[in-house]
Amino acid sequence: MPVVQIPPWERSGPVRLFAGIDLGATGAICVVDANRRRIECVLSTPTVLRKINNKERRRLDYEAFGAMLEMFNDLGVEQWTVEKPGAGFGAGGRELGELIGAFTMKAHDLQLSVEWVTPGRWKRFLQCPADKREACLRAEQLFPHDRDKLKGSKGGRSDGKAEAAMVALFGIMQANGGK
Repeated sequence: MPVVQIPPWERSGPVRLFAGIDLGATGAICVVDANRRRIECVLSTPTVLRKINNKERRRLDYEAFGAMLEMFNDLGVEQWTVEKPGAGFGAGGRELGELIGAFTMKAHDLQLSVEWVTPGRWKRFLQCPADKREACLRAEQLFPHDRDKLKGSKGGRSDGKAEAAMVALFGIMQANGGK
């Protein structure tokens, strides 16, 4: 897991870290410095191949996911904002339920300060379209200096990373009274 950090000489003032999580197999965890509105680090949700009903399926890597949460907690993330879809989130519901359960248990263990938010709420607030491609473009508008961090492993757009960054930004703006 490579961790991208902003060099100290590019920082000005104290760092306040907020994390945003886009749950899902293609989701991500993003940590944003609230004072500079810059992405400190963004990592895709770790997955492993598991054999389910004689087929190889991508599923959450619980150990790596827990280690990521511990690492970000150790870095001093003060607020975690997590996207929690409402009822009717489709065929991937069981997998999404596993992710929610895994996060909830680890968050309780680490005593994290967590705010759950529905996709509709944060997307309305940040004027983010539902279309994944358009959401990536909106994230690039909101984080113009960090566009490279929102790319996937093959260099293309990653809607999971983009949405995790915007969820973190939503958490920052809510903590600052909606500003």
